[in-house]
Amino acid sequence: MSLKTKKTHLNKIKVRYSEVDCQRIVYNSHYLTYFDISLSEMLEDCFDQDEYVKQTNNDFHTVGVQMNFKSPARLNDQLEVYTGIKKLGNSSMTFTQEIYRSGSDEIINEAVITWVNTDQKSMRSSKIPDNVKDKLNKYLSSDDCLGYVRDFMDLPDERFLLIKESANSVQASNRPPSVIKSRMLYFLKTKSQALPGDNYERSVLIGDMTEDSLKHLNEVAQYIYMPLLSNPNNQKAWSELVAKDVMDNLHTFLANIQIEIGRTEGQTILPLPADEDLAEKPITTSKERIHVLEGCLITWTKQIKKVLKRDPEDLLKSFDNPGPLTELDFWHSKSADLDTIFEQLQGLKVRKLLSFLDGAKSTYNMPFAKLCKEVFQARTESNDNLKYLQPLRGWFERNRDESFDKLPSIFRPIMQLLLLVWKNSRFYNTPARLVVMMREICNSLIGKATEYIDGEAVFEMIAKIVVLCFIHGT
Repeated sequence: MSLKTKKTHLNKIKVRYSEVDCQRIVYNSHYLTYFDISLSEMLEDCFDQDEYVKQTNNDFHTVGVQMNFKSPARLNDQLEVYTGIKKLGNSSMTFTQEIYRSGSDEIINEAVITWVNTDQKSMRSSKIPDNVKDKLNKYLSSDDCLGYVRDFMDLPDERFLLIKESANSVQASNRPPSVIKSRMLYFLKTKSQALPGDNYERSVLIGDMTEDSLKHLNEVAQYIYMPLLSNPNNQKAWSELVAKDVMDNLHTFLANIQIEIGRTEGQTILPLPADEDLAEKPITTSKERIHVLEGCLITWTKQIKKVLKRDPEDLLKSFDNPGPLTELDFWHSKSADLDTIFEQLQGLKVRKLLSFLDGAKSTYNMPFAKLCKEVFQARTESNDNLKYLQPLRGWFERNRDESFDKLPSIFRPIMQLLLLVWKNSRFYNTPARLVVMMREICNSLIGKATEYIDGEAVFEMIAKIVVLCFIHGT
């Protein structure tokens, strides 16, 4: 297949008088010059070679050239040189090139050229950086995809194959990507071997690579495994005990995935049941459905109570002498967490779940309704505390950053603002709240004092005073 139809770089060259013989035909050696010029043009379009050499002390050396002469080029011919990358290896890359006369599909010359990335000090091959490979990928010929597939099938040491779709084409690679921007399909041999013609699926692991592996796992479990395993037609060979155990474990697995997704995002995510359990005509029986939905309420109750129990006083127990900024961060975190929980409780799926359990007269509904009221009250308190304490952040940061001798000028505004908070806040006006804040401020002052004068200096001063007192008899 012609390189004209593939992802290639095009360079146009005019045949000059110095490049032809007395018959006005191009000298054979000049085709190498045309290929080399076109290679340089293509690489300049990808990255700065001079800068690459300076930064890495690596350069590319030609180690192999194979040319096939098809027909002669003549004086004043306008030539089109197409250059593509046949294969990107660990330290080498192979180019494929073709020369055509402008306006014609007749090929004049073709070449396969191999370069090796070489360390200029040791003169040994060196790994091509991933960022350079990523830039070169746009000229990777589609035939290279088949090459990687053949290598994966036939070569024992080629154990990894990655397939991805990019710009309406399919690309392949034998290395994991440095950055995942879209969904990719990977194949991994379980051991080093050439794949057999039959039953090769037992020797290969196949899976998806996505930007967010946890969310992808959640989708696979919820939209593939859940419908398959919950379908009664697929449970005919199971006993009732086995079916219940499988479904209980699958629901627990789904819930844990969603909880972990929330933790990675710094939020409390309430795991929702599968769509099948909230459908108008679910596959499962009514008894199984109630069991699953009540299990959701139990999990939500544990998560919500854990958030509600969080208190600033816990900071004094779990942190090493926390300062006042730690408490501001606490209220910011708790406020955001309760906002997220509140929004989820207003969601359609949660309302649908509660409505179904209410119709089923579940005993879990009433305690959960009371818990929802506690969430609303705690959310109001957290947001109010955050609003009133936020103006203190700038002063607390100055208290942290300024030297000890400048603290008196900062201490007065801090106490003034705390007095205003005490008078105006609806919630931050109890001794329990203010005592924690004052202890944190004291921690900050003690820390600044120990930085200003260390313990050894204090004991030296005491020793001097004792000596003076002894001398003077006082």
